[in-house]
Amino acid sequence: MRKDCELGGISLVDFLKTCSCFVAGGLFNLAVRLMQLFSPATSPGGLPTSDFERLSELMGLYFQIRDDLANLCLDEYARNKSFAEDLTEGKFSFPVIHAILRDQERGRALESILRQRTNDVEVKK
Repeated sequence: MRKDCELGGISLVDFLKTCSCFVAGGLFNLAVRLMQLFSPATSPGGLPTSDFERLSELMGLYFQIRDDLANLCLDEYARNKSFAEDLTEGKFSFPVIHAILRDQERGRALESILRQRTNDVEVKK
């Protein structure tokens, strides 16, 4: 993968950030809007007095990166799900993209593992 890899005019990292903000951030945003709906803290027009959309997006991005890292680093996570399941599924998660962009030689090896979609823990380590 080239460092300047783009998808529709934006970098792959920016694309992944946007997707994370919409998916996980959307869930946080839904929760915030439901709380606002039942909150007495509204303007005279009945609209919420604060906009938490950007905060919800950032929380979604944090949650996604944390989840990606936990899948690689936490033994408990591996016991409950599986170790490095993003590699098994061939997903370009944040840690995977970071590793590929940081070291071209190892990045090519990692891309090869992604294409294999292996369940073999030793290969994924």
